[in-house]
Amino acid sequence: INRNIEPIDLVNSCYLIGKDERISDILCLNPSISRQHAVIQFRLISKMNIEGDYSEIVKPYIMDLDSTNGTFLND
Repeated sequence: INRNIEPIDLVNSCYLIGKDERISDILCLNPSISRQHAVIQFRLISKMNIEGDYSEIVKPYIMDLDSTNGTFLND
């Protein structure tokens, strides 16, 4: 386990993951990663509770960009 990884400040609504240094927001230099592998997108979700009040949360979504080896989450 590499413990020298620095945290990323998440200020954008989406981040491109890949090994193309010119355009990737999260650079992964692994042979199994495609140049434009996947994107993480953050979406604002509104929900109404029983009392009729709305609450908002931000949920992350990951989408594979037709990568060679696919994108997997939790196995």
